[in-house]
Amino acid sequence: MTRAEPRRIASLAVVVAALCTATSAWAEAATRLVYTRDRGASSCPDEGTLRQAVRDRLGYDPFDVSAASAVTFGVRPAGKAFVVRIERTGDDSTSLGVRELRSRGETCDALVQAAALSLSIALDPVAASQPHPAPLAAVEALAQPAVEAPPAETPVPPPPPPPALVLAPSTPPRDEATGAAPPAPTRLLTGWHLGAYAAGDWGVAPGAAAGFAVQGGVEVRHGSLDLEARYDAPAGEAAAQGGSVRSWLLAATLVPCARWSVLALCGLASLGRVQASSSGVTSPETKEAFFAGLGGRIGVEVPVTPLLAFAVHGDLEGNVTRSTFQLDGTPAWRAPALLGGVGAGAIVHFR
Repeated sequence: MTRAEPRRIASLAVVVAALCTATSAWAEAATRLVYTRDRGASSCPDEGTLRQAVRDRLGYDPFDVSAASAVTFGVRPAGKAFVVRIERTGDDSTSLGVRELRSRGETCDALVQAAALSLSIALDPVAASQPHPAPLAAVEALAQPAVEAPPAETPVPPPPPPPALVLAPSTPPRDEATGAAPPAPTRLLTGWHLGAYAAGDWGVAPGAAAGFAVQGGVEVRHGSLDLEARYDAPAGEAAAQGGSVRSWLLAATLVPCARWSVLALCGLASLGRVQASSSGVTSPETKEAFFAGLGGRIGVEVPVTPLLAFAVHGDLEGNVTRSTFQLDGTPAWRAPALLGGVGAGAIVHFR
């Protein structure tokens, strides 16, 4: 065995150990890369450049398209600068941490390179802080006898690496006294809805009246506020002195409600116009009168789907205006003091 043989064997052992270490680290750190680049950031480096930057830093490719864990790397414009957002998710898709880096100029090449370096340190801090393992093509060259080089000048130490990007789980701040997390903020408005239903009413016309209504409103916790438009079709009855009286109603109603599960208790405030006509008399005529009512409603709303619900309700209102209808100058019918009604229909919720 020549004198160069031991040195060659030692060099091969170092190379094989380095390659085995790189393979083991890749198996442990393998993750899936999801790279996004917004339209305004098309001038930034692409996914291949990012992969290569991480590969050069670690000495191996840590990314595997079949890995359960993932790293989402997104680049977007922010005015004249750019922002890189990095998020790590575990095998169960839960977020393990989110960090953002912002560029100081109008180009993002340096920003992506710095983010790639920080991402390399976060994925494998050991490999990122050590010299890169030699590629397979360099095995033969490393096995050759080393040629002693003349002493070189004292090298200038490289600049320190940028701070590592630590992707710590994002946790809400806690109260220092109790250690409990503060309550999550609640929205005042939780949604809105539209509805329509068929209705039957008595007391608004000389006879029982059928009609329909449409409504729209907003929802809050345990309550809602609706505006409802109602139309009652003409209804009438024969008068004792001969002839008949018919009337119909067009009204708008404000409906504030308190809600518990499927039950709703509501107030009613209605304003509208009543139109009446007479027939079968010497001088038939048509007249209009103002209508105002105040009362309450009890309703039940049963969900059919997450968006659609079936609703029924019953109303009771006090007639504030109590119109009187006449035939040939003689009172024929006067609206009662209390009005009632029922309704059934569907409501669509939007959240």
